[in-house]
Amino acid sequence: MKTSEQIKGAIRNISKKTGVNPNSLLQMCLFEGILEKLSKSKYSENFILKGGLLISSLIGVDMRSTMDMDTTIKGIPLNEVSITKILNEILAIEIDADIEYKLIKLSPIR
Repeated sequence: MKTSEQIKGAIRNISKKTGVNPNSLLQMCLFEGILEKLSKSKYSENFILKGGLLISSLIGVDMRSTMDMDTTIKGIPLNEVSITKILNEILAIEIDADIEYKLIKLSPIR
């Protein structure tokens, strides 16, 4: 497993080559890992990507960066217990990446 400093160094190198802000690259890398895990989960059809991350994936990270992942959820009970369980299941899925994801906090926005 790579250390956080190795990952940051790789992102800085990509940033120098591409001119894209390193924070935007790191953020997109983390989002892509979550999306890969989601795509391999049994919940892939329940989450519909929308908003800035969808736009970034279509036009490129250098054109627009986003700080969140907007989704619409269908066919899943919208309560804290079920969403926490589902997110923990998704984040536990193994992918070919050197990053471990962990749900720390879940809070409603409305």
